[in-house]
Amino acid sequence: MYPESITECFRIFDDMQDVIPVAVIVGQDPYPQKGVATGIAFANHKREGVWADKPLSPSLKVIKESVLQLGQGRMFDETLMFWVKQGIMPINMAWTVVPERPGELTYAWARFTSKFLSELSSIKHDICYVLLGGYAQALKGFIKSGVILSDYHPSYYARTEIPMSPRVWERMISEVKSMTGKELRLSYEE
Repeated sequence: MYPESITECFRIFDDMQDVIPVAVIVGQDPYPQKGVATGIAFANHKREGVWADKPLSPSLKVIKESVLQLGQGRMFDETLMFWVKQGIMPINMAWTVVPERPGELTYAWARFTSKFLSELSSIKHDICYVLLGGYAQALKGFIKSGVILSDYHPSYYARTEIPMSPRVWERMISEVKSMTGKELRLSYEE
């Protein structure tokens, strides 16, 4: 199962322990290839060492191309830690995946993830939720407060070769600013 350790599986909670969430991005499940899942939805490992020559995962490539259209900067952190440090919490509906079989554990994790979103939205009312794909959108009814945005899963755009509009990111940035006053940046200059 990937991620292979419980620490990696719930890494996002460690990475955000000193950060107040302002946005939660929900996908389907971790990357189903050995060693690719990082514990942060959609993220890739830093492109150095054994990862230096690896291409971006198709979903992250779609997200990157969409985000760069915002004109906030030319640099994009493929580990998504730049986002996490600002309070953006990328998670998946399923926290683990069976190797090479995406979607198989999605419903096994549904209760946990729906409970997490329900509790979070009951405690903190000024979060923007971005639900990417049908599995994530099925969780909409469990979100009690905040703003909910949705779009197709990035893998849809990768498969169809249709560019993902930056509209969902523009709306997320706008909603977070409206609710919290915080200015999010999804890309940056060197």
